[in-house]
Amino acid sequence: MQSDTLFKKYLSTENGKYFQYVLYTLVSNLKRYRKNHVNIALLLNTTTFLYTTFLLNLEEFFQSNSSINISKYCKHTHYDLVITNVQLDKFNFNENYYFISDLCGTKDFKDIYAIIDEIN
Repeated sequence: MQSDTLFKKYLSTENGKYFQYVLYTLVSNLKRYRKNHVNIALLLNTTTFLYTTFLLNLEEFFQSNSSINISKYCKHTHYDLVITNVQLDKFNFNENYYFISDLCGTKDFKDIYAIIDEIN
């Protein structure tokens, strides 16, 4: 009982307000990690260097969200999203996909992130 009173007094101090802010920020940031894992595949018709560069850029953009898994496309695996530069009308393709025409910029990363938020 006494510890509750001391804690309430602490929260009314300047340090207590900072503690509340940090706690609120932590809880709001953890909400995004409670979402389902999103599996993303890359199906790119490029050189190994460009493929690796794009993969690293994509991983860097999504580094704050550990629920996103990015891997190379495998035909027999289900993905929530496939990022590709290949015309998919040639295939019997049932996955969600995002088509890029070149090494995408920030706008494409934001569009991909919006799709991922929609999936979650």
